[in-house]
Amino acid sequence: MEDALERNEEEKFNIKEILSSIEDIDFAEKTIEYVTASTMYTASLQASSKIMQPSLIDYLR
Repeated sequence: MEDALERNEEEKFNIKEILSSIEDIDFAEKTIEYVTASTMYTASLQASSKIMQPSLIDYLR
């Protein structure tokens, strides 16, 4: 009976380890990805705002 309990605990630990490797995320990696995407978004907004600046001729049309 003790062997069965010990085997059960080992299997439970193995299952938790497998689930952890599949479901958990690397917070440092995801933070870097988020900051990179945010920087790219901000840069594209700034570039498009400089390209699309209205001029005096736009107001006179």
